[in-house]
Amino acid sequence: MIDIESKVYSSVRAAILAKYPKCYVADAILNAPPSYPCVYIVEADNTNYRRTADSSGNEHDAEVLYVIEIYSNKVGGVRNGKVIPGKKAECKDIAAIADDTMLELGFNRTMLNQIPNEKDATIYRMVGRYDA
Repeated sequence: MIDIESKVYSSVRAAILAKYPKCYVADAILNAPPSYPCVYIVEADNTNYRRTADSSGNEHDAEVLYVIEIYSNKVGGVRNGKVIPGKKAECKDIAAIADDTMLELGFNRTMLNQIPNEKDATIYRMVGRYDA
């Protein structure tokens, strides 16, 4: 099996933490993260690319799918006449960082959307899917 999960995870994690050092980043989805913002980077699929297998059936390439979930509960608003971005802006900024990194790694974004967080409506959630 071709396994690039640790490279993808560490690259995206490093890029996010460079700007958001207190962000909780994990490679497995938890029911309740210990803090926000929170990002999950998960390899959702890893399939043998049969067209490039040799006559012995040895794998030379793989098709992979990664899901990145971003959560924020940041309270925005206006303080002392200054606009403070909230949870939506924070999610979008983190999503842009993850997206840039995934594209640099050669992935194709197939989806990046806001998804309602059914467990807690005070938390903004974005989900991206990337394949290569």
